[in-house]
Amino acid sequence: GRFIAFRSERNGGGLFVMEATGENPRLLSDQGYNPAWSPDGRAIAFATEQTITPFARTGGSQLWVVDVAKGDKRKLTNGDAMQPSWSPDGRRIAVWSVDGGRRLLKTIAADGGAMTPVFPSDANVTYWNPLWAPDGKWMYFGSNESGVLALGRVPINAQGEATGPREAI
Repeated sequence: GRFIAFRSERNGGGLFVMEATGENPRLLSDQGYNPAWSPDGRAIAFATEQTITPFARTGGSQLWVVDVAKGDKRKLTNGDAMQPSWSPDGRRIAVWSVDGGRRLLKTIAADGGAMTPVFPSDANVTYWNPLWAPDGKWMYFGSNESGVLALGRVPINAQGEATGPREAI
């Protein structure tokens, strides 16, 4: 709660961090959108592409993590990844991605590796904006699964996989 991460177009654009009082903004990365703090506050995950609507995307955004103190960046995946959200224990990062025309929820280990789909999806349903519940037992998301834009949730395990059916909220 002492710092705020944000995207700005100032000075060529990028991700910035500033004190919660608005003081001392500094460039953290010359790229990035949707910054997400790690639970320990030491790192920020971000996507390289901005999204206005999940329906218009074709893929191509990468997932990166930047060390807040040092500014060191590391790419987690070449696969498409948007709107990252850290698990409460800091071990996994949830994203949504375009994969074969589908918009899927996926997770990836915070230190990299293969992305794991949270649950199967068909091409007619769009899922986006995953958010972990504070207890780590649920993942919330946007979806058009019911035929209208709505919120849903699914029980999830520590490996980032659904452990039960999706529920409309």
